[in-house]
Amino acid sequence: ALASHSDVVIEIGDLKGNLLTGVRVLHARVRFREGDQPALLDAPEMRLSYSAWTLATGGRGPIVIEIDRPLIRLARGENGRLRLPTWRSTPARGPARGRDFIVRLRDAALITPDTALRIRGLDLDARASTGAGTRVDVRSLRWSSGPYRSVLEACAFEVAATDSARLRVRELRTRDVTLNGLASWAPGGSEATVHLEVDRLRWRWLYEISRNRDLDVDGEGRVVVDARGGRALAGRFEAAGVWDSLEADAHGGFV
Repeated sequence: ALASHSDVVIEIGDLKGNLLTGVRVLHARVRFREGDQPALLDAPEMRLSYSAWTLATGGRGPIVIEIDRPLIRLARGENGRLRLPTWRSTPARGPARGRDFIVRLRDAALITPDTALRIRGLDLDARASTGAGTRVDVRSLRWSSGPYRSVLEACAFEVAATDSARLRVRELRTRDVTLNGLASWAPGGSEATVHLEVDRLRWRWLYEISRNRDLDVDGEGRVVVDARGGRALAGRFEAAGVWDSLEADAHGGFV
């Protein structure tokens, strides 16, 4: 799957276990196929569970991948931007042999060039399917320390890339913000349709991120946004909440 869909490869130090049902991969490393950047993922151990018979006879799996305490590093590419793995989805035309994967990370750490965006204590439970398109269902995502001192209490979302692409955030909850939303677009297209519902947003948290002193006030609010566009974006919003003891409601449009 990595060879046919992505620009990364996996390296292993040793294998232990039964090759027919599952193995322990010791000293696992994932790196970009080209370039001399540090390993994208480093883990002392990775466990794989599967049925070799099912895979050999054309079954989908699933292949269960469990990794404890992995270190994930993101570095900048030649253009100065973060270099992220690419994934090429198979167009949903005609039958395609697919694979199902279950991925679980426990106590992972994410290191980025910007120290404000680093994450510690990350737990992930996700399912991915390849074949006639690619689907990823993140059932649970949490971390104990994240960007701008955030604590991610709960997050669940799904991404589907077939004839069209869709991102649905079922839930995202921290101590400062709670939201859900949906975005859809045509693969390779420049425009997207977005519906976002922010049920709770603490203004002072926005100040801590943006350093905009106008946001350094007590209170919180809720916002609903519907928008469409790409480089040019247009839409409408409805907002309500408490701004430094002042209750307010607002609605309008934006371009």
